[in-house]
Amino acid sequence: MKKREIIIFSLIMIFIVIVLALLIVYSKLSNNSETKTTGNSSYSASKLEVESKNKRGEVEYTNYNTKINLNDLSIDGSGASVKGNTITISKVGIYYFKGTLEDGNIVVNAGDEDNVVLVFDGVSIKTSNTACINVINAKNIYINLVAGTTNTFTDSSKYTVFTNDDGDEPDSTIFSKTDLFINGKGTLIVNANYLDGIVSKDELVITNATIEVNSNDDAIRGKDCVDIKDATITVTSKQDGIKSTNDTDEGRGYVIIENSNIAINAGDDGIHAEKQVIINGGTLNIEDSHEGIEGLTVQINSGDIKIKADDDGINGAGDNSALVEINGGNIYVDSNGDGLDSNGSISMKGGNVVVAGTMNAGNGAVDYDKEFNVSGGSLIVYGGTGMWQNTSNTSSQYTICFSSQGSSGDTIRVVDSDGNEIANFKTNKNYSALLISNSNIKNEKTYILYINGEEKTQLEVTSVVSSQINSNGFMGGMGGQRNDGQGDKRREEMFEGGNIPEGFNPDNIPERPDDFDPKNLPEDFDQENVLQMPNGEKPELPEGMASDDIRSKGNRENMQNKQGKNKMSQQSDNN
Repeated sequence: MKKREIIIFSLIMIFIVIVLALLIVYSKLSNNSETKTTGNSSYSASKLEVESKNKRGEVEYTNYNTKINLNDLSIDGSGASVKGNTITISKVGIYYFKGTLEDGNIVVNAGDEDNVVLVFDGVSIKTSNTACINVINAKNIYINLVAGTTNTFTDSSKYTVFTNDDGDEPDSTIFSKTDLFINGKGTLIVNANYLDGIVSKDELVITNATIEVNSNDDAIRGKDCVDIKDATITVTSKQDGIKSTNDTDEGRGYVIIENSNIAINAGDDGIHAEKQVIINGGTLNIEDSHEGIEGLTVQINSGDIKIKADDDGINGAGDNSALVEINGGNIYVDSNGDGLDSNGSISMKGGNVVVAGTMNAGNGAVDYDKEFNVSGGSLIVYGGTGMWQNTSNTSSQYTICFSSQGSSGDTIRVVDSDGNEIANFKTNKNYSALLISNSNIKNEKTYILYINGEEKTQLEVTSVVSSQINSNGFMGGMGGQRNDGQGDKRREEMFEGGNIPEGFNPDNIPERPDDFDPKNLPEDFDQENVLQMPNGEKPELPEGMASDDIRSKGNRENMQNKQGKNKMSQQSDNN
């Protein structure tokens, strides 16, 4: 062979090797590629990043690894198998489902590093003995709802097929032991007849989707978090509506809702988080609940929120580090327990808040253990005086509180002495106290309360909190006042005509013993004389002064009816 021919042959071989090498590289890139743009993009699930855009469903899936027809259980592609009516997915990929499965389910049992995408395009699955979707293992699971489609999953009231040693998993219609991301602009309907509706044992992230859950227990539960953005969700549950349960790991156990439209009808808590609830925009209507929103901290930054609760409306539950923080939004709370409740503090920096409290003497429209600081926004509170608390005198915004009986449907109007309107609203419950705080209330001004056009009372602002009712439901500045500057009505106003009998010092009124229980009075206790001491002796009063001059009969009855408060942290085992 001539030298020239050898060179040509060598060049050809080099060219062939290069082409083969390029083909191998291209094949690997195709199998492991990822597209980081939105729109009609194709990419493999093997390199899906656990990053915000992919979690949020900003990528449309069009290049499917495997297509599955539920009508006849036919499979086009790899990674899936069928046994009976159970479809099992065993490796990374994008799996497309269409059709109806009358009695069957989907099981995902892939590798630890496998990301699995389930694309539902008008799917209906019913199962008679286990979860419709059971994710046993994967790195992440993505449920994508094709735009314009409705996808329905319905389980039975009894499970007989479990996949863990304890025999208690799965326990929901859609169940995942790993991070679960639900996205897409389609609709998902979950009918949970057994227990829960949608459950992730790690993170649960929902974006864009329209979801309806009807559950026999909790509706939507994510252990580490429930993170909802730009979604429309309707929940009917016999227990909690939306819930996160991790109470041990730092930075876990939270519910965050952003720019979503959510309606909840719950038998227990509407929203419950062991650590934190955050609401950023959108609408939230908790139509019925035992407690509306509960968490160690509850932070509301914006949004239109309406809560109806049999017990507490918004509850910062736990220890005294609990916090209810309101920075914005339009919030209406109708509660038969405490309206705004915190085992720690309440902070209000903005927003418009209306609390319709209860006349039940064992609860208060506002209840807190440490302080309630108001520095902005508009606050209107009305309810009974049994466990009444005003805002704290550490606030920078002024608060006024009137004592006045009224009924549901009353028109309330408050003006200052110059005729400037401070508040105008209608009540929807009976009340005996009204509290108002907004930036229009000024020091050393007098405010006039009108009910249905009739002047009822006037109040002069002399401090940050000026009130005709103290924090324990008493009139004026006497009796059981906490050290928070509340109840600025003068002691003189407690006596008819404003005249104190000569020689009487109101600061020397005997204190009630700590162990005194008005619900368990001694047999020889004279209820008509509140100043009788437990040992039967009566303090000497100045000449011309009777015990009824100190406390009215109505307030004596209020004291006898008042009950001790047991914080909702004791109910956390049910949440």
